[in-house]
Amino acid sequence: MTETLFVSPLPMPTGQPALGRSSFSERNDVYLELGGTNKGTIEQGKQLAVPIWITIALAIFFPVGLTLLLMAFTPDHITRDYWQAFKTIFNVSSLFATVSSALLALVVYWLVSDIKALAKQFPMRFNRQRREACYIDHKRDNKVVIVPWEQVVAWVSTTQMVTQYGATRMHTFGLGLEQGKDEDILFLQWAMPSDAHSLGMWEAIRSYMEDGIGQEQPDVYARWFELDQTILDQQNLPYEGLHNFDVEKYFVRRRCGLEGSGSELSDKEREEMGFRARTLWPLRWWYARRVLTFWKLPYWIAEWSRRGGRPELPEQMQKWSQPLPSEQWAKPSEALKRASQQVQAKMAKGTGFAEACAALRNN
Repeated sequence: MTETLFVSPLPMPTGQPALGRSSFSERNDVYLELGGTNKGTIEQGKQLAVPIWITIALAIFFPVGLTLLLMAFTPDHITRDYWQAFKTIFNVSSLFATVSSALLALVVYWLVSDIKALAKQFPMRFNRQRREACYIDHKRDNKVVIVPWEQVVAWVSTTQMVTQYGATRMHTFGLGLEQGKDEDILFLQWAMPSDAHSLGMWEAIRSYMEDGIGQEQPDVYARWFELDQTILDQQNLPYEGLHNFDVEKYFVRRRCGLEGSGSELSDKEREEMGFRARTLWPLRWWYARRVLTFWKLPYWIAEWSRRGGRPELPEQMQKWSQPLPSEQWAKPSEALKRASQQVQAKMAKGTGFAEACAALRNN
């Protein structure tokens, strides 16, 4: 079963909190950019460590360890040659190691293919000054598709399936762009963890276009929590790379009270402030996980994917992204203003977004 909630055209407020910040690669006074970033590459690089360690274990640790156990528990009256036992076990283990190596090669191939495919993808932009959305259709010779903001169709869908393993749900956020009277509608879809994430993504786009809500200012957090401004600037970069290693290390040190004001607190003050208990080596597990994921290898992979870059934007899109004088800014339609006011009034009385839209349609 599939249930779909359409939230536009006429992009009215949904009352949901804005989410999906990591999906936006750039946000300024002119446009909001969706996609075109390599975020998620570091996590893929960390997952690559699993098949690597399996291959190493099958090729080295398993035959050596099993041979040592065999020799240790062999009765004294039985003579057994260590190297002969090792060769026998290694010949068997090497077959599994070969299969594991082939699987590792496939994983590396898929990772590299994903990175190369990511480098070919164009971002989608929402221009709040022109009140338009722009997308480059790479399937049609990089055709630039520009659609008025209030004509963009957005929906949130939930699909529930029942299998022999139980019920499962899939959540999707979608956009429909009408290219012209004689052309097909361009459909774009993103898989989401939940309906809340789907609505949050749409609300982040809608609030930017309607209210001009921009990025949070890092200096506010620096003042409240005494965070390093350089680390905050690196954390807010719209891509992943080597800087993420330093960011992760800084925040784990703060959680352990090794950075900032936490390093000067007593044990009692640390407990009251919510810091972890002081130990001889508080970062031992953090270092252990980094060693198991081959230290900075995932971050090097992310840096390599970023340096690969993305294709150059067409000249038409670059001109479209230039700022306009304030007197040339497009204005929201009266229909949108009127509908937004009515929906907000309904939701202020406790009515849900879907019910408020239904009441508006009935009127």
